[in-house]
Amino acid sequence: MTAAHPRPALEVKRLRVEFDHLVAVDDVSLTVEPGMIFGLLGPNGAGKTTLMTCVAGLAEATYGEVWIGGRSLEEEREAALARLGFQPDVPPMLEGVTVYELLELFASAYGVPAPLRAARIEELLALVQLSEHRDALSDTLSRGMRQRVFLAKTLLPAPPLLILDEPASGLDPIARRDLAEVIRALGARGVAVVISSHVLEELDGVCDSLGVMFKGRLLDAGRLEDVRRRLYPEATLDVCLLEGAAGGAAGEGAGLAARVRAALGGLVADVVALSEPGALRLTLSPEMRGGAAGAASAAGEAARAAEVVRALVGAGLSPHHVALRRPNLQDIFVELSERAARAPRG
Repeated sequence: MTAAHPRPALEVKRLRVEFDHLVAVDDVSLTVEPGMIFGLLGPNGAGKTTLMTCVAGLAEATYGEVWIGGRSLEEEREAALARLGFQPDVPPMLEGVTVYELLELFASAYGVPAPLRAARIEELLALVQLSEHRDALSDTLSRGMRQRVFLAKTLLPAPPLLILDEPASGLDPIARRDLAEVIRALGARGVAVVISSHVLEELDGVCDSLGVMFKGRLLDAGRLEDVRRRLYPEATLDVCLLEGAAGGAAGEGAGLAARVRAALGGLVADVVALSEPGALRLTLSPEMRGGAAGAASAAGEAARAAEVVRALVGAGLSPHHVALRRPNLQDIFVELSERAARAPRG
């Protein structure tokens, strides 16, 4: 007997939010699966926080639907919100209580059974790496520690979906790294995490999926690799050749690029000289992609890079560095934003 396919942790269907004449969220639809770490990217004012507060039931949509774990927020509000943990941008912190006391208070409020509270609190303190600070006054903690305490508080009822609005805002690099480790651990446990940020470096390496918002619109969304390939369908290689390392006439970028283009023939669609002597960017020909299945395979990409290296060596050239170029979140955001700015509205 086949197990039923789990329902999406979150489904947003044609959600629109208007304030007077301002459209803050413009017909947004997205799906977040269990275990997915979904990064919601966009500049300040893009509509990220409005979208999140609507999902959390704290703001009213003009129209559209929100489903949390298969429960409609409009028709089954209590059951839907019971599956959600929400952490706002600047979470409030009680004064005069220890970290443990604060978590114990919220565990009681969330209805965690008394015999299970101590074990649950200790488990979460370990997860957010605050066990040694359990007896510290919560209002004396650093911003990074406060964020982790509030995350532990949000996790007390074990929600299968977390909404984190700018959780890394104002954190130092070490605190940001620690938070990223906690988020990845939650995803590995099957918790779906939606995390917003306008600072792209905060999400790079954390998210396996993303949505990019700009002026209330969702420009693209999906698995990170799928979005990358939609935007950059041609694989690119960065290659450094010894022949150009010394510069001079023999190593001039344009001349070296022409030589490489002739050596590789149909393997590449384009060859562009970079600023570093001997450095070139190669765009692989579409017929070298190997179809959809091959394009999705890291092994397939490595095999194609090896084929290029063999062809270069066979032509008497000396590659000393070859790297598949993978566009980062900044590349993706800039590309989508520029496309949106060029596209006519209507």
